[in-house]
Amino acid sequence: MSNKKPVKANKNPLDEATPFKAAASINLHQTTWSAPFPPPEALQAFENIAPGTGAQIMHMALEQQKHRMDLEKHSVKESYDKARRGQYYALIIAILGISASVILSLQNHDVVAGIIGGSTIIGLVGAFLSGKVQIRKSLESKAPTSTN
Repeated sequence: MSNKKPVKANKNPLDEATPFKAAASINLHQTTWSAPFPPPEALQAFENIAPGTGAQIMHMALEQQKHRMDLEKHSVKESYDKARRGQYYALIIAILGISASVILSLQNHDVVAGIIGGSTIIGLVGAFLSGKVQIRKSLESKAPTSTN
């Protein structure tokens, strides 16, 4: 027989009821920015990690800004063209409606001429005024509010 004593396994102190409690703490730090460029400290940190990254970030932000400005220019031009096209169509409708009214009036169809002429003019005036109201509301919603 050997005189070897059985080896005891190390016990986990948390397995038994002990007077102390284990605590864990996780600290999380997050930095965000909303400007087109990161703050100088972040830009320098990027540059320290990977040289040339700062220049790439600056280039990317400038390209994004140029792209956004191009989209805005295109959007404004399209809006202007749409408004101009609507004015041309309104002019054509007005000329046709009033011409039809005059022709019908000359042929002694005064009631029909009055209905066509009146509805043409009332429709155009109504569309014009409602467009002005929408423009005013749009401008008011975009105007900066002052808090004095």
